[in-house]
Amino acid sequence: YQLAEEATDAYEDARAAIAGFVGAEWDEIAFTKNATEALNLVAYVLGDPRAGELQVKEGDTVVVTELEHRANLVPWKELCARTGATLKWYSVTEAGRIDLASLDLDPTVKVVAFTHQSNVTGAVAPVAELVRR
Repeated sequence: YQLAEEATDAYEDARAAIAGFVGAEWDEIAFTKNATEALNLVAYVLGDPRAGELQVKEGDTVVVTELEHRANLVPWKELCARTGATLKWYSVTEAGRIDLASLDLDPTVKVVAFTHQSNVTGAVAPVAELVRR
């Protein structure tokens, strides 16, 4: 029993440390097995009416890039199919970088999902520029 308590304490300490690092509350941190599971979980939740103002619905837009791994495409395709939202893509330059000029974001955009660093090409996404848009 003591070992279980120590494990729980370590787990919750890790949750608190991560929350502090990313500027979140401890109860906003969820641990998953991997990115695939996390992306599926987020996409599923955003399609549920209980998501409130965060819910993705008909008339909304989800944006991904042409660089994405299947794990970051399928959940969003499925979400758009379920909800009637539109899926749009940032194209890629000849140099293998996200072409920020290829897509103008508008108020219908609810989600922009992109990989920070490609496991295929090693390209690093321009996170600050994508977030500013």
